[in-house]
Amino acid sequence: MEAALGWPVSPLGNENMKCIWQEGITGGLSSFIVIVETTKTGFVILSNSTVALTEPGKKILEKIN
Repeated sequence: MEAALGWPVSPLGNENMKCIWQEGITGGLSSFIVIVETTKTGFVILSNSTVALTEPGKKILEKIN
């Protein structure tokens, strides 16, 4: 796995997609952001719960790419 300014750079699901992503949980809120370098797409998920969003993010990523 690579890193870019502290953000993980790795495939999320599809091995052919180079993704720059980050997840965060704090104070009852959670977030997930991903930028797919190979397809020039990306999205952000913001939530008012402390549920980890990496798995839902991967599922959305599979649908849009």
